[in-house]
Amino acid sequence: MDSKKNCYVARPYTVTVKAFDRHGEPFEKTVSGLPARAVCHELDHLEGILFYTRKYKGELPKNAKRR
Repeated sequence: MDSKKNCYVARPYTVTVKAFDRHGEPFEKTVSGLPARAVCHELDHLEGILFYTRKYKGELPKNAKRR
């Protein structure tokens, strides 16, 4: 991976996911923090979106960590 492609990606702090379990039964789960970021990241993979295409181009929030 090219280190120049590391960037801040704005993601929601909390997300609610609706899905089906292995028996085909619907369920809903709400997650916050790092799990919410991971869910958004993995959904991007399923949709063929690479994280650097979502690079935040505005001014970073004061609490954002630049990597």
